[in-house]
Amino acid sequence: MFNILSHCADLLVDYGGHAQAAGLSIREDKIIDFKKRFNNYLNENFSERDFIPEIKLDAVLEEKDVNRELYDNINSLMPFGAGNPRPKFLMSNSRFKKCYTVGKDKRHLKFELVNGVSGIGFNLGYLKNNLANAQVDLAFNIKLNNWKDKENIQLNLLDINLRCNADTYPVRYTADNISIFDKRGCVDSSDYINRLLDRQCRLGIYINNRKKSREFNSLFTDDSIYIFSGTELLPDVTIDELVLISLPFSLSELSKMLRLFHTENINLHLLYGKREYYTGRKLIKSQLPTANFLRELYKKIKYKRHKKFISCYNKKLVNSGLNILADLELIEYEDSKIRLLNSLENKLDFSKSIRYNEITDIIDKFNKFSQLAYAKNLFKLMIMVKNNIQEVNNGF
Repeated sequence: MFNILSHCADLLVDYGGHAQAAGLSIREDKIIDFKKRFNNYLNENFSERDFIPEIKLDAVLEEKDVNRELYDNINSLMPFGAGNPRPKFLMSNSRFKKCYTVGKDKRHLKFELVNGVSGIGFNLGYLKNNLANAQVDLAFNIKLNNWKDKENIQLNLLDINLRCNADTYPVRYTADNISIFDKRGCVDSSDYINRLLDRQCRLGIYINNRKKSREFNSLFTDDSIYIFSGTELLPDVTIDELVLISLPFSLSELSKMLRLFHTENINLHLLYGKREYYTGRKLIKSQLPTANFLRELYKKIKYKRHKKFISCYNKKLVNSGLNILADLELIEYEDSKIRLLNSLENKLDFSKSIRYNEITDIIDKFNKFSQLAYAKNLFKLMIMVKNNIQEVNNGF
């Protein structure tokens, strides 16, 4: 604010201020010129995102973390004030068990979460009708409620974010030049993307679902959007925002996508939901043979019943399975002809196959990445992404 006033100093009689406020004196005949120059400065130096109200939060908590011990530990930091504000917290992906309005004009919201934690949200009563069965993110601080000589810890809500709504701004995790926008579970991802386009930014959109990819390609024909489904043939493009409609298969795959950025700041929007996890797992299962599939395939070959069995599966899965059995010298496989080489009676050991170990590694990486990608606290994902980018930049 002081910089803006300094920019307009020749129009002012006097001006000044401190960290919490600014003030000025101006002649009446200079007000119109001051207004124009003030607004021009804002348009030239700030983006729409700069004007979105933010609540800076200190830590992510789960319901089990909210207790008297935490409250006492927080109070040991007193006195709270301008230079030492009371800590604010995030509780991600919660649900209300019950809520109702209280106070004059029903302006305030009393509630209980599904785990029994209760609290109040002052001036948030207008949201009551939107909260039934909704996934929400809660910004709050912790207070001690004393009612009829009974003390209980409660949440004092500062704001509620409805995850499913495209028009509510998401929780943002930041570290250095990386920002992760958590909109997991958003119902209308196309509406959310349109809102990003309103900011005149270039988008990269990752979708590994063919049907959805065709749908998005027909919806978004703008040159500022690049829709892709894999990382094998990523072109040399520049994007401002990366949107994940689908779940990447590994941290390394996500890191390859992030190389699309040629700017200092990385903005990553998470729009996938639980369905995308099951879609990814199904896709892996349809193309990569598991130990159970290999055992069954070997058994069918051994008893010459494999032709009908093979016809029930896609070619890529079957070929991978046959190649693994050939690696282990259990079969000979060439030009669709299969011949049994070794009839084992003992338990099959696939760990000696390089191909099988590579498949196991792919599945393991997917499972590990999924744990990070669906965690309530996304700072672990943030740290892993940051470290991976640094390793790539350092040539590892």
